[in-house]
Amino acid sequence: MEGPPAWAERLLAAALPDAGWRDSVLGDLHEEHASRARLSPRRARLWYAAQAVRLSARYRLRLRKKSKPWTHGRRKRGQTMARLVADARFAVRGMWKRPGLAFLVVTTLTVGLAANAAIFSALNALFLRPLAFSNLPRLVRLWETAPGTDASDAYDRSNVAPGNFRDWEAQSAGVLETMVALQWWDANLRGQEVAERVQGYRVSPRFFEVLGVSPQAGRGFLAEEGQAGADRRVVLGHDLWQRSFGGDAGIVGRSVIVDGEAHVVVGIAPRGFRFP
Repeated sequence: MEGPPAWAERLLAAALPDAGWRDSVLGDLHEEHASRARLSPRRARLWYAAQAVRLSARYRLRLRKKSKPWTHGRRKRGQTMARLVADARFAVRGMWKRPGLAFLVVTTLTVGLAANAAIFSALNALFLRPLAFSNLPRLVRLWETAPGTDASDAYDRSNVAPGNFRDWEAQSAGVLETMVALQWWDANLRGQEVAERVQGYRVSPRFFEVLGVSPQAGRGFLAEEGQAGADRRVVLGHDLWQRSFGGDAGIVGRSVIVDGEAHVVVGIAPRGFRFP
């Protein structure tokens, strides 16, 4: 199994000066990463990277606040500009004398900025960009936590057991309008030309209704399709539909091969639809 990103481990290790605390934090992150990687190695690595950046920033900021001396007054603007000009001259002279080192530094900065941009794009898509669900203000997400753990800590959350979900569903009348379950899913899909690995979710009926999202074509999942034997139904993502089936609306109602078994396409998700 592929481990967490090495750069993220180094970033976090550098931000935690205390060896005992560092080993404890890294150990907890490794355990959670291994658990998530069994479902999706790619999402597990993205999760680990996000946690490393967040925790590193938090601890560095805390250290800076503790070590920052209390000063009075303001540095004059002229003094600040003079120092900036002097620093710029020193940097230019150094680059002129050592062009090889200058090239290496510029290349390293370029790679670092590109990596930061890629990480931000992933974090923005997963956590920051608002979700286009019409029912968003009324949606809640539920997890399980073990007795004695902190329910507000993401590390202590776990997936809900199917039996518990059924109990919650039966006991939530008057509190929740409806409940749906979902599970991360990696699958092999055979398109028109070649097979490909796709990522999505196994969901219970009324998934799209709960989100307030209407498929672009076809429909969502019916209640009876949540029963064993009647559940081989799929709703294709818009990009996947365009890429693998050429945007053919006639695919609705036809069968596709998913993990070696025939599944009926019942709908096409709208353009831009995503679920975190």
